[in-house]
Amino acid sequence: MRRHRAQAAQLAIRSRWWSRHSLLVRLLAMSLAIAACSIGATAWIAATNTSDAIRQQYTEDLSAGARIYDGVLGYAADHPTWAGVNTVADKLAAETGRQIVLTTVTGELIYSSAGAAAPPQSGAPAAVINPLAVSAFPGLSNTTGGIDPRAVGPFRLTDDEAATVRASAQDAVRCLTGLGIRASTRVLPSGRTIVDYGDGASSLAATRAPFPSPAAQAVRPSSSKSSAAGKCLSLLPDTITKSELFASKALSELIGDCAERQGLAFYATALRSGDINIDVTTDTLITPANQAIKGCVDTARREQLSAYVAPPALLYLAGFITTTPHNGLSGDTQRRIVLTALAILLVAVGAAAIAAAPLIRPLHALTVAAQRVGAGDRTARVDTGDSGQIGALAAAFNSMARELEVAERQRKQLVSDVAHELRTPLGNIRGWLEATQDGVATFDANLSQSLLDESMLLQHVIDDLQDLALAEAGELVFHPEPLDAAAVVRQVGAAHLAKADAAGVKITVDCPRPVQLTADVSRLRQALGNLVTNAVRYTPAGGRVSVRAERVGDMVTIEVSDTGIGIRAQDLPHVFDRFWRAEQSRSRRSGGSGLGLAITRHLVEAQGGTISVHSEPGAGSVFTITLPATE
Repeated sequence: MRRHRAQAAQLAIRSRWWSRHSLLVRLLAMSLAIAACSIGATAWIAATNTSDAIRQQYTEDLSAGARIYDGVLGYAADHPTWAGVNTVADKLAAETGRQIVLTTVTGELIYSSAGAAAPPQSGAPAAVINPLAVSAFPGLSNTTGGIDPRAVGPFRLTDDEAATVRASAQDAVRCLTGLGIRASTRVLPSGRTIVDYGDGASSLAATRAPFPSPAAQAVRPSSSKSSAAGKCLSLLPDTITKSELFASKALSELIGDCAERQGLAFYATALRSGDINIDVTTDTLITPANQAIKGCVDTARREQLSAYVAPPALLYLAGFITTTPHNGLSGDTQRRIVLTALAILLVAVGAAAIAAAPLIRPLHALTVAAQRVGAGDRTARVDTGDSGQIGALAAAFNSMARELEVAERQRKQLVSDVAHELRTPLGNIRGWLEATQDGVATFDANLSQSLLDESMLLQHVIDDLQDLALAEAGELVFHPEPLDAAAVVRQVGAAHLAKADAAGVKITVDCPRPVQLTADVSRLRQALGNLVTNAVRYTPAGGRVSVRAERVGDMVTIEVSDTGIGIRAQDLPHVFDRFWRAEQSRSRRSGGSGLGLAITRHLVEAQGGTISVHSEPGAGSVFTITLPATE
């Protein structure tokens, strides 16, 4: 019973491990708080510093990569092959400190700043170099139509054409400046010089399309001053150059072919008849419905320019960035680390103080109570008022103190009971021996038998005490073996048959089938013998004692029942206590030593079984032994 109570107490303590009052939960919460603060602070500092470093590196990488990409793309837009790209690429590699590798789309090496021994490239390229389909690159915006504006091809002016246009543009600028209008010239990739004037938002090409276009009309001044500016702009030639005219006609033919393929015959006819023209100053189709053939315009431009630009290539960037590393931590970073460390220290100290404060008072009370128990006061108890681990510790201490108090009381009771049990037979032996010595009694066969009976009773008490002491110390030796419980029950019944007949009690054995289990046969007989002996002793003449064994599931149950005097309900918890008797008024001689049931319980539990009792006063008792069955 005490073992079951101890197990229940352990389960109750485990159930409180994770309650909100649990000391474990408190310590875990404190540890998590400190860890979270530490990790958060460390992560914040690391993230801040890393972000700054990454931001700086990203900016440098972006600047260098964009510069390389733009330089190589410009070369491809202005050259039909990659033959002379090393002139531009070597300069870019030296200026940016990056290794540059160019390959064809099939992986053949075009250029490497590392020389011919450049390792094969793996992974995705940094960008695809294609002037006719410009891919996005960080820091650079896509051009309209995806065609690099530097790819001009046949629209490039000859040197003489460029000089003539430039002279006309300069004359117009001087004229505008003389009128107080701010003006300047700008050269397009094709070599054409255009005039920017006014607020900078207006511009006009140095030459205009052969047919008046909305773009040209939109910039013509309307005020008196603008009229004067218009006279300046009239200095510009009214026709495009021969190179541009030839290229525009070829482009119109290509657009017309595409329009026919797309089922847009109207646009094809208009382009070929000159009703729709290409304004080379704006690179847009001059028509109110120009979006209808926008795709054809882009397709025709790529087809026209394909022979004037380098074939597509893959750009790989590797190497390192030549930046000066920082020497140590900056002042701001050092201040952040110091302040964060101080904050974590304050949080840790505060959390530890808060968690430790509730522990001081109950631990002090436990210390005082333990000192009292050590001094012999078994009544010392602790009341902490805590329902967590401290409360569980106080409850365990109080339980221990109660067990010590009970053990002390049992020890005193045991000494008293042992003395009482030994006093009666020893007193009888001494009395008869003194009577014989004084000549009052004659030492005959009857006296000899009486003294022998008293000696056997004394020996029986001593043997029971020794067995009980060994059982409680766990030193009883067991030899388990497979056996038939039915056979053991029949043997025990037959061994007690003569004693039962002498008491006028009938013994019946009910074991119709073999019942297999593994146990120590002698210890099992001893336990059953104690139960049968008690049943016969407390059953009046004419009563009955029944012993039965059967298998129930994976367990074997052995029952010893009688029709004796029974046991009161309030006495049932004490049945297996030492020196307990069902009838306290009976003599010690007829009642036995009072140790049999205590020994029986230890013999059964030591073999992995249990023993229980059910009884009613005047209706007899039933003792049940349960042991694991053998498969």
